[in-house]
Amino acid sequence: HRLKTRTERYLWALNAAKLWGVEALTNQELVWLTDKLGVGISAGDVAANYRSNYNHGYVNKNAEGKARVLPAGTEHLRSLAAGSVE
Repeated sequence: HRLKTRTERYLWALNAAKLWGVEALTNQELVWLTDKLGVGISAGDVAANYRSNYNHGYVNKNAEGKARVLPAGTEHLRSLAAGSVE
């Protein structure tokens, strides 16, 4: 499905990392991953994207300060995928 906003791409990248066995990412790791996956979230945009997802209850940070996706975030991504089927 197509993700329209950087906030959705941020959430997608965290979820992809989780599916690959990485539970949480630092800001630098997230910037690197999104660059490699072609969605390119810049270092300057990471904090705003985190706050937006956090305010919706989709992400939080672990004790080490790394961002991680919550079950609500995974469900939100699934709803986006379901809505894009034509």
